[in-house]
Parts: sequence; C-alpha cells; structure tokens
Amino acid sequence: MEGINPLEYVILITKRSTTRNTMSLLNDLTQLFRKDPRPAFHFMVSIGTTFTTKDTSFREVSGISVDMKLDEIKEGGENRFTYQVPLRASGTKLSLKRGIAELDSPLVVWCKKCLETDFDVPIVTKDVTVRLLNQWHLPAAVWNFANAYPVKWEVEGFHSMKNEVAIEKIDMVYTTCRREDVTWL
Repeated sequence: MEGINPLEYVILITKRSTTRNTMSLLNDLTQLFRKDPRPAFHFMVSIGTTFTTKDTSFREVSGISVDMKLDEIKEGGENRFTYQVPLRASGTKLSLKRGIAELDSPLVVWCKKCLETDFDVPIVTKDVTVRLLNQWHLPAAVWNFANAYPVKWEVEGFHSMKNEVAIEKIDMVYTTCRREDVTWL
C-alpha cells in the first residue's frame, strides 16, 4: 500500500465487494488509518537474537528516556541569562519486570554471566528492542537499545498476606537509544 492514497484504496476495494462487505471493510480501514494514542499494555521485548518468546514476556518496561546533558556558560557582563550548550545525550537505565524465571532461561543465564562471575569472563552486550503493538499485533512504535547489559537484578519482596506473583526486576544500561520509524503503511 506504499504510495497509494487511502481514499483511492477504499474506492478500489469498494468496487470489488458487495455492500455488506463494503461497510465492514470501511470500518476496518477507518481503524487502520486512525492515529489514536496507543495503549501501553500491548508490547513485546526482544533481547539479542536467541531468546524465545516465552523468555521475553514482561509485566512492565520502564526507563525509556533520553536526556540531553547541558553545560552552562556565563558571559561576562551579561546578567540576564546564561547559555545552555548541549554536551551529550544519555539515557536512564532500562528496567524490565517479570515473574521469576527458571535458572535455565537464556535471560537468567545471561544475567548470571554478567553479574555473578566477578569479571572472570567478558560482559557480552546484546541489543534490546521494545515494540509497542497495535490491535493487529504489529509495531506501532519501536525503540532499539544498542549494546545493553544487565547491571542490577532484583527480586521484589515476598508477602505472606498477599496473593501475588513473585517478580524479578532487571536493570540494564546501554550505549544508545533510538526510536525507529515504523511507517509500514
């Protein structure tokens, strides 16, 4: 559909279908081309290229943030303002929360190698991709975190009076965060 006007597409499809199917199709196409805000509960995380879908199911993703560091320069004789000069962009830690996984999980194995080996082996970085999905399970927004590795692995507290799933939290650092273009239409 790249390069085609949505209205031309609707007209083309309408000519080839019955009236009942046309109304259903028009409703679907209206939903397809709408630009509503995306819900935050439908997302997918992939880590490197060897992890299974089961191993990358998370309850929460946070820390998608890029901040520009500034240097303040004061000009002699000018007391009304200071110059804010950009230095570099940096991100916060990417935090992933999920139910506690088995020890043979590839993500757990990677975390153990990075955090529990006392630097006997080099830290292996992996690219992490977070995809916010639309109602058709297609990416609506994509963030790529290059050269990520875990720096904190935390288990949330256990409470005997609550009926909750035991949660682990993995904090990662990365070199760059990029929001990717997802114009697939």
